[in-house]
Amino acid sequence: TPAHKAMERFMKAKGNALCILDDPTDRNKFVVRPRTSVQKARAKEVGWSFDKSVWAMYKIEDANAQDRCFHTDWKMVQPKVEKILRTAGCGDEEINVIKQHLKEANEYIRMIYKYYSSVNTTGNSVFGVTLNYYTTMLDAGIKEPHKVPRRTTDTIFIQAMLVHEQQKTALKVRNEKGLTRFQLMECLVRIAEQKFDPTKPGTLADVVKVYLQDIKEHGRQLLDDFNTTRRYCFCEEVDKVFRTNIEVLRTCFEGYAGRSISRPREYLTLQEWLLLMSETGAYDDNFASRDASVAFAYGMQWVLDDCASRRHMEMTFPEFLVAMGHLVRMRSGWAPELFAECCEEFFVGKLS
Repeated sequence: TPAHKAMERFMKAKGNALCILDDPTDRNKFVVRPRTSVQKARAKEVGWSFDKSVWAMYKIEDANAQDRCFHTDWKMVQPKVEKILRTAGCGDEEINVIKQHLKEANEYIRMIYKYYSSVNTTGNSVFGVTLNYYTTMLDAGIKEPHKVPRRTTDTIFIQAMLVHEQQKTALKVRNEKGLTRFQLMECLVRIAEQKFDPTKPGTLADVVKVYLQDIKEHGRQLLDDFNTTRRYCFCEEVDKVFRTNIEVLRTCFEGYAGRSISRPREYLTLQEWLLLMSETGAYDDNFASRDASVAFAYGMQWVLDDCASRRHMEMTFPEFLVAMGHLVRMRSGWAPELFAECCEEFFVGKLS
């Protein structure tokens, strides 16, 4: 019947229903009003965000953390560096200027350290820039006019490795054959001091500034590659691939964590990471064993003081996920637009 059809249409919110009410001014009459449709509020669509991703528990370093890292390193290196600078004739004002130059370059110095302290590391000791990679760093990062003789840079390496009395209590963890982060800073100051000629115009602070330009340029290249990987990795498409394979990734992490030493399985050491790389066949023409330790280091969150504990050598699961992104970036066949596909191929083909 028409009434039945009308009721069906009303229940389905189709058409314009009518409301028939008593007229409040005259109960013998009716008032007919059109039905006002109540639109259901649509849930606000929320776009993808890092905070809702698989990497949400990973803490991205901010400017405040960078500043704290610099002051931690400066506190460690200050006794020796100030002695070097005062011997070269610097007063308090010039020392402060040099300190500011180092602070401005610190982001790049730390990136250089992260790469050269980790490349080709086996995990038998903590990260540190060995003499070979210190030399490689100087060859790659310093332009010809600013270079100093190899014998001089070797001597500077040895001088920086000598621990000052005030540094001993704070140095709880270190690589006996490699430079710590603050010792690398000392090396750069010493090399600049070797380039300084007091008989020529300009100050030592000027020489340090010019010398650090080369360091910043080399560090910028490494940092750009580091940030590019994360920019293409931290997105919705790649996040979906990680979520789909999260149980496989967790199984790998838990299966290898704790293998090298007897301890809780909440951390994965570099040795265990390298074992995972070897047993899963992760290496290819572009990703060699020397690069695996770099992927590990790139996945680690920045540590305020890497001489205070082994925390920077113990990987959590969120860090493991980030390191996987860097690993895939280093393998053959990677392209920005294929990041998700490359992750899927690696997770399914190598880890499953």
